[in-house]
Formats: sequence, C-alpha cells, structure tokens
Amino acid sequence: MAKNKDKGKRSIIITSAILALILGLSIVLNVVALSWGSLLEGFLGTVGSGRTEGQFMSAYASDEELQAAQRAFNLQVAEEGAVLMKNENSALPLAKGSRISLFSRSCVDWVTGGRGSGAVSADATLSLKTVMESAGFEVNPVLWDFYLNRTETRGPGSTTGGGNIEGEWQIGETPLSAYTADVKSSYADYNDAAIIVLARNGGEGSDLPTNMDRYGGTADENYLELNSDEKDLLAEVASAGFKKIIVIVNCANPLELGFVNDAAYKIDACLRMSGTGNNGINALAGIFNGEVNPSGRLVDTYVFDNFSAPAMQNFGDFRYINSALVDSNGNPNHSYLNYGETMYVGYRYYETRYEDFVLGRENTGDYDYASTVVYPFGY
Repeated sequence: MAKNKDKGKRSIIITSAILALILGLSIVLNVVALSWGSLLEGFLGTVGSGRTEGQFMSAYASDEELQAAQRAFNLQVAEEGAVLMKNENSALPLAKGSRISLFSRSCVDWVTGGRGSGAVSADATLSLKTVMESAGFEVNPVLWDFYLNRTETRGPGSTTGGGNIEGEWQIGETPLSAYTADVKSSYADYNDAAIIVLARNGGEGSDLPTNMDRYGGTADENYLELNSDEKDLLAEVASAGFKKIIVIVNCANPLELGFVNDAAYKIDACLRMSGTGNNGINALAGIFNGEVNPSGRLVDTYVFDNFSAPAMQNFGDFRYINSALVDSNGNPNHSYLNYGETMYVGYRYYETRYEDFVLGRENTGDYDYASTVVYPFGY
C-alpha cells in the first residue's frame, strides 16, 4: 500500500513539473509572438482580417506607394549619412547657377552599393549630371561627354566566391594623356567649381588587394590609395584655374586621405558619400545648393597610410600552392587569408595607442596621432 502511495506522489510531482514547463514555454512563446508578430506573419504568410490567402500585411495601399516610401527613406538616409570632411573658404554650398565641371571616369560610373548581397539596382534616369542640373547648376557638357565615351572601366571588385580571386580590381581612371585640347579648353567656361569623384568597389568574399601590379598599378600601391592617374588628374585640376575644387569620395571603404590637405592639390572641400542605393544620389542636389546639411559622422578612421596599422602586416594575397584552379600564367588562383589581429583594427588600434601614449604606458613608442590620422572615427 505504501509503495502505491509513493508511486502516486511521484506521478503527481512529474505531471506538475511537466505542466509548469509547458506553462512557462507558453508564456515565453506568447511574449515572442507579441514582440515579433509582424515578422512572423510575413514569414509564415498568416492570414488576418481583411486579407486573403497568400497576402502579406502592409501599411501601404499599393506597390507603388510602398516603393515611393522606400525611395523617400533611402534619400533621407543618403542626405543624413553624407559626411562633410572639409569645407574651407565656404566652398559649399555653391551659388545657384554656378557653372561646374565634373571630373574623373567615376563621375559617370557612380557607386550605388557593394557587391554580392550588397548590390543595388540604380535608377537609370539618374546621373551626377542630371542631379546637378536639377539643383540649378550648369554642367560642362564637353567634359561629361568625354568621360561617357571613354572605355576605361572600374573593376567589378568581386569574385566568384569560395576564395576564387578571378575578380578584377582596376581603378579605371582615364589617363591624362587622353585629354584633348578641346576638353581642356572647355574648363574656362565652367570654372566656378571643379568636382572630382574618387570611387572604389568592394564586396563579400573579396579582400581588397594590397598589391596593384595585377590590376594595372604597381607592387607598392594598394587599392585604397590614389593611383598615378588620379594624382595626375588632381594636379591637372589644381593648375587649371578653377575658383573652387571639391572632391567627392564615393566609397564605403576608407581611402587614404592625406592628399585632401596637400597644398599642391588646392582642395577646398571634401565630401564622403558612400553607396547611395537606388536614388540616394539625389541627395547631392540638396547638399550642393545648401538645402541639405551633410551632417553624417565617419564610421571609420581615415589615415595617411593604411599600413600604419599592425593588422595590415597580416593582410595580403596568399595562394594555395596545390590549387586545381590556375590563372592564364599557370599560377594558383585560389586565395586565403588568416585573420589574427583580434579586435585592434581601425579606430580601436589608433585610439587605443593614442591613449596609451598620452598616459605614458610602457611599450607605446613614439606615436604622433596627428601625422597618422587624417579624419578620426566619429568626425
């Protein structure tokens, strides 16, 4: 009899524990469902009031209304995310009606996003020229058409994945030797401002090259510094007598920006404008005519030399020696990279070392922050 009573007690305890567990799970699942209801409905296709099977909940009455809202939000992000890194002598905004010249092959090949899952379809009706004209500026047509008809192209900056480095990383700037007398003589009629676009690509599965001799450069150049054609272009513009010289950095990666403060290039203003999505290039209209304040802050540290960070010593083009995939010269065409720098990359390194130097900590060395960092994180 006593044994039966013990079994009954154990059954009640086990049953109670199971019910308590079920109750607890029910409470947790209800909280999750309330917090993530709309996401779950979208994923599961749940049908609710006023909807039929297969429809999803939306705050918009039509696809067109939804897309209009998305474009408006994208434009807002582009406007608020633009960073004005330099603006001497009130170079920006420009006066309405200013006659301007747009420079570089990248001015007609604007970067809207990254590669892979970061790729974006741009609005085909938009270009830097149409945007500037919509802002009330007159754009040098001779120079614009010159770039449109050039064949240089920026490399796609992507790979086929899996460590296959078949992607191309050409910068694609037009060499100064290609500028005709007619092109150069057109500057004089559109000399209120020269706007130079410097752009780079990037994407998933692709480490940026530290050696550009495979892509039309030299072994001592890296992808995030000016190449010789870009330097020649800056020098050409500086000597051409423009009233203002403005650089747009159309790139999500941190270019080496020491050149911005190089007196030889006479740069008055520098604006960082990374990938603008479908229609975000329109933000430039408001920024240049003064209707929009480019109030963004840098999310990277921009330095004089990217190799000033110790982490770069671990970076490079390393190939599997037994790769079955080879390039046209028979060299292995699968690459790898072992990351070993822990957390001290970018601003984490530069700011930490500066703090250690200021506080007099051991093994900091002779560290000059001002000659290392051009624009710090958060600028």
